Amino acid sequence: MKKIVICMLAGLMTGAAVAEETKEPEMLAAEAEFVSLDANKNGALSKQEADLDAKLAAAFAEADADQDGEISKAEYILYSGDATAAGG
Repeated sequence: MKKIVICMLAGLMTGAAVAEETKEPEMLAAEAEFVSLDANKNGALSKQEADLDAKLAAAFAEADADQDGEISKAEYILYSGDATAAGG
């Protein structure tokens, strides 16, 4: 299961690099939500930041796919279900 998650995360990161290269102006809805929750703008959601969204707070452990104690943008996109729309 961890290998699948890692592969999916790697695919999302590659997709993000392609989007940056093409200067795609539109963000996924999940990316915009992530940015709004990332209060300290460090690129990851802590448990405290996730607590601002009751649904995310309840699913924090599930959304934190690599179990490192924070949710990356890629993990958030996977959690939100936007990964399919992003080609992941």
